[in-house]
Amino acid sequence: TYSGDGDIACTNCAVGFFANVTGLESCYACPSGHFSTEGLSMCTIAPVGTYCPTNFGPQSSATQCSDGTYQDMEGQTSCLSCPAGYDCSAYSNKTMCDV
Repeated sequence: TYSGDGDIACTNCAVGFFANVTGLESCYACPSGHFSTEGLSMCTIAPVGTYCPTNFGPQSSATQCSDGTYQDMEGQTSCLSCPAGYDCSAYSNKTMCDV
């Protein structure tokens, strides 16, 4: 939570922001590849198979990679295109197609 000048009470941080110390006048924005819901004291890293796009503003959740893409690392801002000869239906990794 935070409290600005003249505020009577503390206010929860908005989606995509966090407060991890007491006495703040405003909340911190979650870093790239992270998200938070309202009122949290820390952000959550986007898990493998998901991403948090930077051009969509604050995020309350990570977005699952779409068909034809994957992400095998956490905390990413985009998914990768599935290369030819691979199956990426798990969204979190690529598996070479069988012969």
